[in-house]
Amino acid sequence: MTNDFDLPRMGGITRRTLLKASVLFGGSTMFLRYLPGCQSIEGSLHEVVDMEDRKVILREQIDRVYCSNATGTTNIYFLAPELLIGWNYVPLGEERIFLPDRHLMKKALGSWREFEEEPDIKEIVSENPDVIFCYDVDDDASAKADAIQNETGIPAFALNGDINMSAEAYHVVGRLLGEEERAGRLAEFVSEKLGYIKEMTKAIPATEGKRVYFAQGEEGLLTKCFDPPLVSCLEIARMTNVSQDWEGETCSIRQVEEWNPDCILANEYCMSDEVTSKIHQTILTDPAWQAVPCVKQGKVYRMPRMPFAWFGLPSSVLNLLGMMLVLKILYPEYMQQLDVVSEARVFYSLFFDNFFMESDIVDVLSTVGVDVDDLRSSI
Repeated sequence: MTNDFDLPRMGGITRRTLLKASVLFGGSTMFLRYLPGCQSIEGSLHEVVDMEDRKVILREQIDRVYCSNATGTTNIYFLAPELLIGWNYVPLGEERIFLPDRHLMKKALGSWREFEEEPDIKEIVSENPDVIFCYDVDDDASAKADAIQNETGIPAFALNGDINMSAEAYHVVGRLLGEEERAGRLAEFVSEKLGYIKEMTKAIPATEGKRVYFAQGEEGLLTKCFDPPLVSCLEIARMTNVSQDWEGETCSIRQVEEWNPDCILANEYCMSDEVTSKIHQTILTDPAWQAVPCVKQGKVYRMPRMPFAWFGLPSSVLNLLGMMLVLKILYPEYMQQLDVVSEARVFYSLFFDNFFMESDIVDVLSTVGVDVDDLRSSI
């Protein structure tokens, strides 16, 4: 069992002691001056309120960050990658593309999301993060953050992982990390593009909304691992997940046939640097899948994940590009002005804080299963 003396210390006191005291004193930092050994950190902490209205005591200068799941890690990577102490899982294969070696060398420490690797509490604590950011959209997000804080003795700050709240989340985190200027630019971009997407989708009649099947797992039949933040993205993009009411962890090809989706979105993952799950290829070539009408019509599309998922696991602000991509494919008559190649190049250059050539983006989109030229503006 972990005790206070096992935990990294903050200027003479442990985080666990600090958290207990903050509760006793109503979250106020005033108690610091009265606790033994706290002189060295007096004035270095402050009380903040997270997006679940929880009061959290944090360092005024945050130098080390961990996230409770890969949604948070991806979003924080775009803002301040140098502050991240590690990944939730090891980037493999195409997920390593565009990521600098100094970040790839960081450890994988696990996650508190059920379909990701379990967190290595001891290792996380030993890395001495100043805060754990908890991106979530569930009704019990506050309780989850409390549980993580109690389990680790590290301040847990709750953030809303819904795409509609991404701009606000960037503003909040930017202030905490002293990255207001960059956070402001990212937030402005997110707000602008989300508004752009919502405006474009107004032209799509409600009767023409598409029904999609998300193919996941080695055989494409895993239904449980549907990322909750994707629900909002589907609603915005006028799409419905055909397996949303399915209670099982997996389904059968026969079940997919009965659902009769308009298309299949293949969410592949890397099993090693050399091997991917190849769901897209399997569905298109396996005779059993030909019983599904949209497969027979070739309407199976592989979602990009270089280096992070556009429209799969994990969700992140990259869902903006995922929505644009799927809208362009499924509603070409209403999306003639949309240029996914151009939009992706601007996104990558801003969010990865680097220059990207058009050829880089073409490489990312070349595995989708459509002609890249069809993803450009047609007017």
